[in-house]
Amino acid sequence: MTQRTSAHTKGGTASPRPSLLGAIVLSAALASAAGVALASGGSAPSAAPVTSVTASASAPVGASASAAQAPPPKPITATFPTTPSEPPNTEWESAPVLWSHIYATKDEPRIRCDVFNVREWLRLRCESPKETGNDKTDPATFGAVWGMAGDLAEVSANVVPLFKSMPEFRPGGKDEWAQKFLATTLAMGGRVEVTLPLRPKQAALIEIGRLVWEHGYSSSIEVPRVGLLLETAWAEGEPRPHMALGGVLVLE
Repeated sequence: MTQRTSAHTKGGTASPRPSLLGAIVLSAALASAAGVALASGGSAPSAAPVTSVTASASAPVGASASAAQAPPPKPITATFPTTPSEPPNTEWESAPVLWSHIYATKDEPRIRCDVFNVREWLRLRCESPKETGNDKTDPATFGAVWGMAGDLAEVSANVVPLFKSMPEFRPGGKDEWAQKFLATTLAMGGRVEVTLPLRPKQAALIEIGRLVWEHGYSSSIEVPRVGLLLETAWAEGEPRPHMALGGVLVLE
């Protein structure tokens, strides 16, 4: 996979249970990095170790349809090129939004996910909806991207620190709670992007892990939770790929 800024990588073979094919965890020491990449199993370069996080068994965000802010949009039926091409670069700046949805559960922050398309390439971007910036709800935060199984060689991921994606969480910002827990706030991802190709006879299973506040009586700690599962598959003989995000069908 394309390597940008590696925070923590361990090689391995995909198995039925979550494996650290490419678990990337933000730390306070790395909070100034612009991005964090998903690494392929068995070929990742060495990196300075930081605290690793194991996914919990919590239910994925978006699993409760009744709690969603709005019903999910209809899945897209689209035709994609079958000839491989180079990954887009500047083309993403003007790429159209193929699909968009706001995920929510009763006790969790909302997460807005947009899917962009350039040729056979997709880019998934998830973050808190912009309109939640002025209320008292904690923003959706991310901590790791896991390569679970499938064809991951051309998948890349980028986690943007919270203080870069939401100005109120920068040092000296207006969010009093963030300033109180500044060191750990800087370690949390405020936006995550996953880029991958859709190719015939290929499939991938990727988990976007969340890093959330767990509030106690006198203190708070960061706790890892399962966020969204991204599933893609282009079966042999099928005219187009299938894709699901958080249990919601995106492409059919």
